[in-house]
Amino acid sequence: MQTYGSSHPGYRHIGYNLWPLKFVTELYKLAAASPALNLTLHTRTPVTAITPSSNSAARPWTLTTPRGQIACTRIIHATNAYVSHLLPHMRGASGVIPVRG
Repeated sequence: MQTYGSSHPGYRHIGYNLWPLKFVTELYKLAAASPALNLTLHTRTPVTAITPSSNSAARPWTLTTPRGQIACTRIIHATNAYVSHLLPHMRGASGVIPVRG
C-alpha cells in the first residue's frame, strides 16, 4: 500500500471508471441500513463553509448551507477531481491532478 499526498481516508479503485454519484449512493445505502447510525442526506444543498464546532466532542464540524447549519461527525467530499479547488492542500504534484480520458 502506498501513501499519497493526504493523510485522510480515501478510496483507490483499479478499473476504468468510478462514478461519484453511484459510489456515494452505495455508501449511503450501506450507512442507512445500519440501525446504529442517525443518517440524513441533503441533496442539492451546497456547503458554503466548514468550521470546527464549539461542541467538538459530540459533533466536531459545523456545515453552513443555504438551508441553515448542520452539525456532523463526518464529512465526505464527493467532488471527483475538483477536490483541489475546494481543498487547497490537495493542489499540485502531491495532491490530486485532474485529467480527462
